Amino acid sequence: MKSIALRLFFLATLAITGSSALANNWPAGPVSIVVPFDAGSTPDFTARLIGERLAAKLQQPFVVENKSGAAGNIGTNVVAKAHADGQTIGVSIAGALGVNALLFRSMPYDVARDIELVTVAVSQPSVLVVGSKLATTDTKQLAALMKTDSKLSFASIGAGSISHLAMAALVAQTGGDAVHVLQGIGCRGHGGSFG
Repeated sequence: MKSIALRLFFLATLAITGSSALANNWPAGPVSIVVPFDAGSTPDFTARLIGERLAAKLQQPFVVENKSGAAGNIGTNVVAKAHADGQTIGVSIAGALGVNALLFRSMPYDVARDIELVTVAVSQPSVLVVGSKLATTDTKQLAALMKTDSKLSFASIGAGSISHLAMAALVAQTGGDAVHVLQGIGCRGHGGSFG
């Protein structure tokens, strides 16, 4: 855990000090770190870790603000519309910074125009797991099962998330069917974990 925290700190510090204008004048006061997801999420944890280290090094408060909703669009829009003075920064994921533009009819911000991407601070792997009752040991067996078993279901971290879209792609490639279970609601045919 300590090595991850130090790595995040150094990545954030390098990203911040990479611009000489910001290095000389930043931060000019308390910095808001906007997280477009709930407390306890990976972006929230990352923001708090980075904020704590930067506050100690730069002697300014770094305050995490969770502004969740609309799959990350609400908080990301706060960052996009903030003054370009570095006093409001964000920690987010691929969904709000890329995938959402494909999923929503209209977006309140344009990532290419309104967001300055600074660094990749965290890499989080996705893992496919199945319940032991399925008796499958690889994706080939799972794909074959999806073609014949209409009672399969899977969970993801949210509709439109990378885990949801990866499973949707797998389901589509197999030509099978599975129910995406999200907060007690099932959606047929949208490809997480199987059970």
